[in-house]
Amino acid sequence: VNKVKTFCGQEEQLVRLRRYLLDEPGVAKRPLFVRGLSGMGKTSLLAQCVAMTTEQWCPPSEGVSVVFRYLGTSAMSYHIGDLLLSLLDQLQLLYGLPVDEEATESSILLCRYFPQYLNSLCQGPLAPGSGRRLLLLLDSLDQLSPRDGAYSLAWLPRICPPGIRLVFSSVPAAEIRFPPDCELLE
Repeated sequence: VNKVKTFCGQEEQLVRLRRYLLDEPGVAKRPLFVRGLSGMGKTSLLAQCVAMTTEQWCPPSEGVSVVFRYLGTSAMSYHIGDLLLSLLDQLQLLYGLPVDEEATESSILLCRYFPQYLNSLCQGPLAPGSGRRLLLLLDSLDQLSPRDGAYSLAWLPRICPPGIRLVFSSVPAAEIRFPPDCELLE
């Protein structure tokens, strides 16, 4: 909330985020990574984006769900397994699509399962014509523990399924393997 109250500037980046999130909802796109040095305003930009999406850009009747996490702020947002389990729990509550319990037995299995679950959402509750969409934003990927391959980003789909948009922020850490063909906002 404080990040939104004090937000100023970065209008060009906010316009680009809006366009990425809301234009062509039925078209698959690559995930968007907001990269910049510490203190450049990435967290404020994402927080403002969430506020604008829920308050102005998308009326509640449009069927847009926004899931936002600040990473590294609690034990549940530090380890990739805990983060993915938390996201799957929330998505299951939002859309009613059951999570495969066997896939939750280890972080490695969760990393493999998460992109599959997102694809399943787009064949069910978020199918074209459903009028529903998911915007998933994760702030500070660099705050994740590097354990279990979190920095390989193998737990992310290379292409967002139609109806889903993925936005992540991070410092340009050498350990994080950003896909070479990803969308970048720097």
